[in-house]
Amino acid sequence: MKLILSVSILCALSLCFSINAHAEADKDYPDLWSKPGGDAPDKEVPGWLVNLGPTGARAIVTKTSFIVRYIFKDSPAVGRLNLGDEIVGVFGKPFNPNPVLAGRFGYDGPIMEFGQAIEKAEGKEGKLILNVTRESKTVEVTINLEAIGTFSPTFPINCKKSELLRARALKYFVDHPEADGACNTRSAICLALLASDDPKHQAIAKQRIQQWATERPDAGTWTWPAAYQLITLGEYYLMTKDPSVLPTMKLDVEHLEQIQYKYPIPFLFDRGKPLVVNGVTFDYDKLKAAIDLYDGGFGHGSPGGYGPMQYTTILAVIGWQLAERCGLTVTPARMASAFKYIHHGTNASGNVGYGSEFTFDGYSINDPEAYMRGTGGERAVGKSGAALIAYKLAAERPDSTEYVNKYKNFYKIAYSGLPNGHADGNLNIFWGFVGSGAADDDAVLRTTMDYHKAWINMSRCFDGSYVVQPNRHAGDDDAYYHSSRYGITGSMALALGIGAPKLIIQGIQVSIPGVNPKALKGKLDTAYKAIVDKSYAKSLVAINATNSAKSVTAEDTAICVALLAHIESCLAKELPRLETLEKNGDFLTLDGAVTRVRTNYTGIDGLKEKLAHYEEGLKQETWKAEIKLGVRYHQLVATLIRSKTDTSARALKSFSEKNPDSLYGKWSALVATEFFANKTIIDPSAIKEPTKDKPTSP
Repeated sequence: MKLILSVSILCALSLCFSINAHAEADKDYPDLWSKPGGDAPDKEVPGWLVNLGPTGARAIVTKTSFIVRYIFKDSPAVGRLNLGDEIVGVFGKPFNPNPVLAGRFGYDGPIMEFGQAIEKAEGKEGKLILNVTRESKTVEVTINLEAIGTFSPTFPINCKKSELLRARALKYFVDHPEADGACNTRSAICLALLASDDPKHQAIAKQRIQQWATERPDAGTWTWPAAYQLITLGEYYLMTKDPSVLPTMKLDVEHLEQIQYKYPIPFLFDRGKPLVVNGVTFDYDKLKAAIDLYDGGFGHGSPGGYGPMQYTTILAVIGWQLAERCGLTVTPARMASAFKYIHHGTNASGNVGYGSEFTFDGYSINDPEAYMRGTGGERAVGKSGAALIAYKLAAERPDSTEYVNKYKNFYKIAYSGLPNGHADGNLNIFWGFVGSGAADDDAVLRTTMDYHKAWINMSRCFDGSYVVQPNRHAGDDDAYYHSSRYGITGSMALALGIGAPKLIIQGIQVSIPGVNPKALKGKLDTAYKAIVDKSYAKSLVAINATNSAKSVTAEDTAICVALLAHIESCLAKELPRLETLEKNGDFLTLDGAVTRVRTNYTGIDGLKEKLAHYEEGLKQETWKAEIKLGVRYHQLVATLIRSKTDTSARALKSFSEKNPDSLYGKWSALVATEFFANKTIIDPSAIKEPTKDKPTSP
């Protein structure tokens, strides 16, 4: 332990002095272009190159171009691109300069614009037109991609392209049973398959997870495998109630408690000697006090490595939270100390540090809380995503809402750095995307997903898998060499499955301040689970039954108040949508929405008054007439989708001419015009209004 702490001090301090060196190295990605590695088939690729989406080509990125260095056989780029080709633009437009190479986070420039061009091509006939410099001449090269459509404005929710790409990512694991790797890769694969609706995928997940459960932790097991095993087995048990995994989960819980840093922390240096590290003299007592704040943290090993880190601590907490939901017991003091450690590593903006920045890394040991008051940070948003999930799972903590909101805030200011991170960028891809879905905040989800839409296209391979891309911290990022395909393909299957969540970490449980779902029993448990299922009327029945019971306690009454307040907040979110539907003139959708709200919130005081205006309007002839037009519109669109003929499109055009003032007539004109122009069908009724919080370039 003493040796570990001395190494911790040296590493933490030296990190401060190495940041600038890494920043310089990142500009040109040294040694990556010629260093092969990764999972098959990437072992044949001559270096860690930028994947050019489903084209099958890999390249070096420069400030304003790509230089092709590898082409996969049987890929769309075969016979179209040559090694050494320099791609200087898309669809006749030169690439804008790449600010990443100038030291900024994000992927604007050639990478983003190439990804946007893939989206454009796949949304039409699949023809991707590249501007290529070849033998001193600039030529147009057309690569034929599959016309699979574009991401919806709400992707990955209500998005056919997301569903298709997710299915292909999962099929990759069916076709590649050898896919495996370190604990984080195994977890991503198992959880992605477990969250699928396909029984075949679930069967593979069961087989993999049960096998993993036979591997019991021992005294030398590091935090990473114990935490990821506990998370994976916990999600599996909660979905299947298979008791065979509980013994291993119990051992994981106990092992994590054993290897957690505990106060007082052993300290190497003698009080009487000057404490000098990297030429800086430290006060013994103040440094010892700062070191004691390691209490509750987790390191790499047992404890091992170089001192505690935020990621390992957060993962242990998530595993413990899931274990408690499975009926296992975690020592309350151990859980509390872990959260305290995370507190010290979270600044005011919601940025989560890498390790113990509150002791070193530019912050004075005279004030260990200086880091908590800071507002910096612009990358590795995945740590904030993981922390957000940890705090949502601990809604009973008085500070849960405060910290969840901090992490949401950090997403909104640091979204561009999501794929970046020290040592293993896929950690941030996994927890960054999953956390954005679990946030239950449309602004967080849209900011994150919209900005990374082109990045997702670029990371896609033509066989349905995904590959780790060189990122802003590429100078020492080993993600590609650890698992170039398997881990990130599992991560992206989970990300694209946000629209159909199945896992606790995906946010299927609801975080209600003051309510601990792990401790609920009887009617209160029924009421909470009904809220999770969005069956609010059923929940209200259970809440009322609890309140009317003779033996109701003050604690039960408080929980009922909290549950009821949550249901009322959900209803409050529904009402603006009804107003919007009426304002826009979509009375058919309004009719269905009013019926759903009336049914789902039966029992809420004042519901009748809130719906009175709409109930009365739906009885009027003008609204009834519009509803009939809406039904006819959907019939005509359905016919066009089936037939894809000009005759069906003309029927829509005729309908629009007869009803020019109706919303459905206007929609008909748009559908017909788009079909005649591009032979594509875009139904405006299926497109939700985008959020007002649109991402901007960093």
